[in-house]
Amino acid sequence: MIANLFIVFNAFAKDFVITPKTEKLINITDEKFLSFGLDTAQIVGSYWWDKEGKMIGGRGKNKVSPLDLTKRILLKHVSALAPAYLRIGGSEADALYYNMKDNSDKRPKKYDSTLTKKRWKEIESFIKNTNTELFFTLNQGPSSWDSKGEWDTTNLREFLKFLSNEGAIPYKFELGNEVFAYWAIFGLSYQLSEEDYAKNFLETKNLLKKNNLKAKLAGPASAFWPIIGEPLGFIFNEMEDLFPILKNDYDIITWHYYPTQSFRCPVAIRRMNKERLIDLDVLNEVKKWAKALVKDKNKYSPKAELWLGETGSAQCGGEPKISDQFISSIWWIDQLGILAKLDHKVVIRHNLIGADYALLNQDGTPRPDYYASYLWKMNMGTKVLSAESTNKNIRSYLHCSPDEKYLSLVLINIANKELQGQIKGIPVTSIKTMEGLDLYQQDVLVNNGKIQNLENLKEVTWNKGDSLTLPKHSISFLNWKDKSGICKKKL
Repeated sequence: MIANLFIVFNAFAKDFVITPKTEKLINITDEKFLSFGLDTAQIVGSYWWDKEGKMIGGRGKNKVSPLDLTKRILLKHVSALAPAYLRIGGSEADALYYNMKDNSDKRPKKYDSTLTKKRWKEIESFIKNTNTELFFTLNQGPSSWDSKGEWDTTNLREFLKFLSNEGAIPYKFELGNEVFAYWAIFGLSYQLSEEDYAKNFLETKNLLKKNNLKAKLAGPASAFWPIIGEPLGFIFNEMEDLFPILKNDYDIITWHYYPTQSFRCPVAIRRMNKERLIDLDVLNEVKKWAKALVKDKNKYSPKAELWLGETGSAQCGGEPKISDQFISSIWWIDQLGILAKLDHKVVIRHNLIGADYALLNQDGTPRPDYYASYLWKMNMGTKVLSAESTNKNIRSYLHCSPDEKYLSLVLINIANKELQGQIKGIPVTSIKTMEGLDLYQQDVLVNNGKIQNLENLKEVTWNKGDSLTLPKHSISFLNWKDKSGICKKKL
């Protein structure tokens, strides 16, 4: 008798129960919430990450050829993720000379590279052809300082005047890249104070206004390292001390975060290994920094937007055979879910193509993170709710669908075993489950079928009954009709 009861109990036992919270919206993101970037070095042909991993300062040792922005496969895959921001930025942005007069590569010796008028036209065409919006990092690094260490805006003024006359595409701008880590990239004598940066920020806003460029300005794009946050921030300045200075002069507040550091990084607080991206402590760490920034933003700059302006699974170009494999998708979708709940309007993935942490392989074919991004875009709209999980290994994030007709739930099983459970009160739902043939492969399955193209990701299957089975190390997107009406409400 006891044995029979045990069997019956196990038949109804659940590894997890998900409780959707549809009483209120907790955030509304930008429709371009999931966005991506190209490094300035790839645009102009300068110092970029290579397989050998050699570095100079904060950049790769060797120069690369400029990326071909006319490739059909690149245009196709970028367009499929639209709407999105395309950020052109990175350390090279603070070493860039703007030559909008002709197409020569001539520049003062203190600059590393040149953005020509011709190349700018190619950027504009790429933006138009992919239905993206440009988010461009402006140079206020040491290359633009005069002999006294003062910021010389002559070249910036020429560039903004050109853009004012051009008027071809909408822009958003960012002033500088990882400005409180200049000491690590350019040398100890080149670090700006918070006051100096704030002065430059306000001057740039004024220049935008004078040139009739109705563009929002972002900054300071400060780097947060694993575990320690802003490296040596107590010595070399940090965002916390910038908030009281800029206050409501902020339009967009940007920060950078990588949960691990690759083999290329000469100094590593948390070196990437094969288990990092499914470690609960690693996955949860982004909450610590995000919550602190949300608190400061709400106190000093409540009207500003908070963006994670650069992120990837491993700093310094990503880790070979990990950052470009399916395991990275688990981290990527989880971080998107976390930050959507924590008042972030946009998250920008570095990088679109190139190195080990990109969404696309060098030939333009998708990596697992690209397919995961596509599924996110298809299912997760701008309105963010909450969903509670009874199992710490099942990560749950609830949004309205992009058309606001459905509730969309993403469930991430980080456990190394299949888990069974249910969504409380939701007996039947459509489901798309993404899993790798292995955590460390690029081949990806959706609903047990190998992905051959983007059309595979549009196929829907139905989960019938109360029980829901999630394969080990998987990402599942589920949808059901919004009978609560919450998706039609405003925050």
